[in-house]
Amino acid sequence: MMALTLASLQGGRASMEDRVFSVTRGDLSLLCVFDGHGGEAAADACVQVVQTCDLAQAQANGRRFLHDLVSAMRNETRDMECGTTASLVLVSSRRRYAAGAFLGDSPIFVKAPGGSIRMQILHSVSGNDAERTAAEARGGECWPSRNGTFLSPRGGRTGRAVTRALGDADMGRVLSREPEFISFPLSHRKGFVLAASDGFIPDYDAGFFDINDVAAKIGEGCDAWALMNWRRTFPMSDNASIALWTPS
Repeated sequence: MMALTLASLQGGRASMEDRVFSVTRGDLSLLCVFDGHGGEAAADACVQVVQTCDLAQAQANGRRFLHDLVSAMRNETRDMECGTTASLVLVSSRRRYAAGAFLGDSPIFVKAPGGSIRMQILHSVSGNDAERTAAEARGGECWPSRNGTFLSPRGGRTGRAVTRALGDADMGRVLSREPEFISFPLSHRKGFVLAASDGFIPDYDAGFFDINDVAAKIGEGCDAWALMNWRRTFPMSDNASIALWTPS
């Protein structure tokens, strides 16, 4: 048995471009978070792809299922000027594992056996030197601003804070549209899987709270909306969306 809850909250942004969605079939659940930028069309297109997927196909090969799902999203968004991150997590309550595919900086947190909290390395310009170097090799240039470090095509005027995303046709080949895959075992009793847009977790130097505080709240029995209501008690300049899986 498991519990799966979703929540979204518009922060200081002029519009809400996050999308969060889930599908469950038998012991399998698919958690999806899309953090749109420049418009919501790319994130909406990704949700539509998920809505038509057959989760039963994931039983045979979860990684292949996620690969094909992202490929379909890439095809639907390739000509869009707006873009989106994508974090997809396939969770098996019976096998106790989580397999993910992601592009961008929407984090995935998994509480693993032993109580450790695992997280993937994000595809961000400022926090991942290997990704930044790869983007520069594809013809990009990075430049600082008061809002962080951004990536753009050489001589271009548009910038992104991520090195991988869907859509963003104006970024050309500078942005990678290939997902990275991860897999984690799950804690058998008090484990959880949390997929989030980056607006849910503040910058590490902000000092408001960190993932350990979030884990403590989940341990107290908070679902996604209880977590979001707690999150809104702290400064919140960005939109925030989460999908939370817990055993029940």
